[in-house]
Amino acid sequence: MTKLKTALAQLSPEKDNVEKNIATAASYIKSAAESNADLIIFPEQYFNNWDPLCTRYSREEQDGIIAALKDEASANGIAVLGSYYKAHDAKAHDAAEIAGDSCGDYCGYNVDTTPKENTSVFIDDRGKILAEYSKIHLFSPAGEDRSFVAGERPAVCTYGGFKFGLTICYDLRFPELFSYYAAVGCNCVINQSAWAKARMEQRRILSGARAVENQYYFIGVNIAGKNPQDEYFGESNVIDPAGAAILEADGTEGLFFAEIDSECVNAVRQNLPTLSDRRESLYMEWRR
Repeated sequence: MTKLKTALAQLSPEKDNVEKNIATAASYIKSAAESNADLIIFPEQYFNNWDPLCTRYSREEQDGIIAALKDEASANGIAVLGSYYKAHDAKAHDAAEIAGDSCGDYCGYNVDTTPKENTSVFIDDRGKILAEYSKIHLFSPAGEDRSFVAGERPAVCTYGGFKFGLTICYDLRFPELFSYYAAVGCNCVINQSAWAKARMEQRRILSGARAVENQYYFIGVNIAGKNPQDEYFGESNVIDPAGAAILEADGTEGLFFAEIDSECVNAVRQNLPTLSDRRESLYMEWRR
């Protein structure tokens, strides 16, 4: 049996102030470690202030985010799941298409048209990067697909006796990715998000569905507050493999804690073996 204490950092990022967001995150990491948490998770692009239309990119700034998170993780002895803008190999993508987009009124910076990915980074308690995941399903309704390059690979890492799968926000609407994580043995999947208040009920439904259909823990960490793009409602949550909400945060900024237990996953899967009862070859045949 393995238990792991998670800390969900539900925050509202400071617009155009990466340094301040890093400083705030550092204080949350310290507080989480002092509360004996094993892992702290930040929302989608907290450090850069989520903006689907912004084409700004600074390699130095993004490297600074990673360096700071690695330092804080090792100094406090806690794993950290953060995010940053990862430069994409322009040779593998039509850079001109990305360069043609602009920030408009959403971004007060000079535009660097380096193709980039919306990327999560999982850092262990020694400051070592265990996994990176670039968002596969870009949020086309807000134009994210014009400003970012989509990822193509899932990401799995093992930490603290758990096998984690990584997802970002809009991915939640695509069950195939979550099914893959179940198939490769994940017992917890994390979703970092900037999910708008107007669609909050859909997030609640989808969170529970992903946990129940795959019989693992679902951890969702959402932004709180407002920014120039939208209004966000927080409500970060942890759903157990049977669909019970063991944590439901309110809409305020704060640090929320929940413990996950691998034995709960094992028990649910043994009592109701839906994963082993799947007919994968038949499903594939239907798609031909």
